[in-house]
Amino acid sequence: MELTAVRLLPVTLQLKRPFRSAHETVQTRGITLVQVVDEMGHQGLGELESFDTPYYVAETQATSRAILTQTLIPALKGQSFTTPQAVQSFWTAVTGFQMAQAALETAIWDLWAQRQGQSLAACLAVELNCQPQAQISVGISLGASGTPQATVAQVTTAVQQGYRRIKLKVTQSADLARVQAVRQAFPKLQLLVDANSAFTTADLPFLQQLDQLDLALIEEPLPATDLVGKQWLQQRLHTPICLDESVATLADLETANALGAGQVLNLKLARVGGLGPALAMIRWAKQHHWPLWCGGMLEGGIGRATALALASLPVFQLPSDLAASAHYYQRDLLTTDFQLIGGRLTVPTGVGLGVHLTPRLQQRLTQQPNILV
Repeated sequence: MELTAVRLLPVTLQLKRPFRSAHETVQTRGITLVQVVDEMGHQGLGELESFDTPYYVAETQATSRAILTQTLIPALKGQSFTTPQAVQSFWTAVTGFQMAQAALETAIWDLWAQRQGQSLAACLAVELNCQPQAQISVGISLGASGTPQATVAQVTTAVQQGYRRIKLKVTQSADLARVQAVRQAFPKLQLLVDANSAFTTADLPFLQQLDQLDLALIEEPLPATDLVGKQWLQQRLHTPICLDESVATLADLETANALGAGQVLNLKLARVGGLGPALAMIRWAKQHHWPLWCGGMLEGGIGRATALALASLPVFQLPSDLAASAHYYQRDLLTTDFQLIGGRLTVPTGVGLGVHLTPRLQQRLTQQPNILV
C-alpha cells in the first residue's frame, strides 16, 4: 500500500450546550478531517482530536496540523507498507504529538480495512483473535455546572434515555454536593467522577468524602504528571483511581503500574497515538489485569465511528464514554447519526469505518491541497 494524497480540512462543530471541565468550558469544538488516498483510489478518513487550547494535553489543533504537514505526512512520501501498524516506524524520531499521529494513523486503518473488504471493527478484532460486538453499552459524561438539583435532573434524563453509566465532571470541592445529590437519587447507578487534574494531595478530605459515595472510580484527581501523588492517594482511598491524561504511551502505563498509581485506564485512542498503540495497551492490560474502558474526546462523527470500532472489542469492563450523535452537537459530520437504543450504540458493519461524510463536507475535503506532493 502506498499513499498518493493526504488532505486536511479544519471544521468547527457547535455544541448544543457548553461543556465544562476543570480545563475549560467548550462551546465550539474544532476538529480536522484527514483524508488519505492510495494508489488504487481508495479513500480513508481520520479525525484530529486535539483541542484548540493546550489544557488537556500540550497539543492543539494548530500545533497538530503543523506537525502533520511538516513532519508526519512528508515522512510517508514514496513509502510502501503492508499494515497500518507499519506507519509508526516512519515516525520513530518524533517525540510526542500522539494526537497528530492518531489522526493520520486511523485514516490509514480505515483505508486498509477497505482494501481488505472488511469493517474496521472486524479488522481490529483479528488483531486480538476475538469477535467484535455488534452493539456496545455506553455511558455519558456531564459537565461540571449547575446546582445539585439541576445535575440530578440531567442525570434523570440520561438514565431515562438509557445511558448505563454516568460520569460527572468535578472542578472544586463544592461539587461534592452535586455528586452526593446524584448518589442519593440513584443509589444503584454506576457513577464515577472525573477531576481532570483539578486537585492536589492537600484536598484529601474532599477526596475521602467522594470515596464514601460508592463510585466506580475517580478519574485523574491529581495533576497528570504526579504519579507519586496518585500512588500516595490510592493507598488512602478504596475507590480505584482511573488514569487518563497521565498515560500517553505504554511506558507511562507501565510506570503507573509499577508505582501503584492507579487501577483503571481510560483508553482514548487519540491520546495514545492511534489504534496500533491502543491495541498494544489492550494486550498489556490483559496480561497485567488492568481494567479498561473506552473514553471519548467530544469527537465528531468520524472520530466517533473510529472509537466505536475500538469499543466493539470485548475487552472493556465499563460502558464506553461514547454518547449518541444528538447529545453534543447541533449538526454532525455524517449522513447518518449514531442513535442510542436501549443504552447501546450499534457498531457500523460497512467496509472501513462504515460511515460517510455529508456530500458538502466530502466536496470541501476533496478540494483541499494534496500535502503529499
